[in-house]
Amino acid sequence: MRTAISRRAPLATLLLLALGLSVTLSGCKKGDAGCPAGQVACGLGCVDTATSADHCGGCNQPCGLGTCSGGACQCEAGAAACPAGEYPRCADTLHDRDRCGATCTACKPGAVCDQGSCACPAGATDCGSACVDVATDPRHCGGCDIPCGGGRTCEAGQCLCQAPRQDCGAAGCFDFLADERHCGTSCATAAACPATATCLAGACTCPAGRTECAGACVDTATDEANCGLCGRACIAGAVCTASTCSCPVSLPDRCTSPERCVDFASDEANCGGCGTRCGAGQVCQSGKCCGPGQQACGTGTARICCDGGCCGDGTCRVAHSNGLGQTYLSCDPVPTYSFAAAQAAANAWLPTGGTDFVPVAACLPGSCYCRQGPVSAATWCYDGVLVGQVSLNTISTACLCPPQGNTSGPWN
Repeated sequence: MRTAISRRAPLATLLLLALGLSVTLSGCKKGDAGCPAGQVACGLGCVDTATSADHCGGCNQPCGLGTCSGGACQCEAGAAACPAGEYPRCADTLHDRDRCGATCTACKPGAVCDQGSCACPAGATDCGSACVDVATDPRHCGGCDIPCGGGRTCEAGQCLCQAPRQDCGAAGCFDFLADERHCGTSCATAAACPATATCLAGACTCPAGRTECAGACVDTATDEANCGLCGRACIAGAVCTASTCSCPVSLPDRCTSPERCVDFASDEANCGGCGTRCGAGQVCQSGKCCGPGQQACGTGTARICCDGGCCGDGTCRVAHSNGLGQTYLSCDPVPTYSFAAAQAAANAWLPTGGTDFVPVAACLPGSCYCRQGPVSAATWCYDGVLVGQVSLNTISTACLCPPQGNTSGPWN
């Protein structure tokens, strides 16, 4: 006897029933590798597709309101054959809204199938694409294509705001007591709260530690535009700390007209003081405008620009002759003959690539310093009877003492 199936049973239900029937009829067990002659495997069971009303002519092809004979559905009286698709082949086309009428057409949303014709039920209105209840549908409120916007609902054919929200026209529905977009007492007086603020009892409230200033929630302890009080702005470059404006360590000085924080030590528009501007190509060094390659030496108003660098007392290093046409720098204003001075003189003559010899025994009792170059050698004597003399010869490996060889004369 065929198991009864509802006209619109879900496909999953049909499949489960089909599985139960096929297992019962065929005797196949779950997991069998093959099926008896005349049966095929449908899912986990074996069925006879020639007679199975749930697998008629093939797996998962239910007849619905009909029987299966020879692999073809035979519809019951009152049922009509329809294309299978996802529905049973035999359907009540007089009442089935998914397969309505001779063409087995699906009715539009909200419609019913009445005697083979799709129609809107009592109380519903045909709005073209669907049958709707214009008394409650927010997309068709009071009539077709009349949508309710702004968060309104449709009640008795009218678009209304739900309490406690009030209607603000095109803006929508708002709760003036709690809505940050319209916080206040009415549509006319309500306003949007500042960012991070909340609407409490109809008033915008900034979070703890922040104050509302010109429509924004700010921390007056650190806000440079509202330092300590709303509208109290710090000067340019200043920072707000503990509600007080002050110039930072990087900009310790202060100028007026306009007020701003600057660094007299490095600001080329205010070098050493407000309005002191360095010239073209100059840089501000320690509050002194110096040219390219120069170094600011000294302190305060005594600061000077030096071409050769600074001495410990803030004066400029002095250039001295090395006796061979070059100069070296020293912090001694009067020439002082010493090992360090002799080495500086040698570096001015041949900065690299030489070989140094000290002391030079042949020059005793004086103290000398010799540098041998690729094609010549030079000797500077700085003590004893040969103080301040230098000799240059054309033998690169010979350190000749003055006045031996080609004596160049006084050094320094």
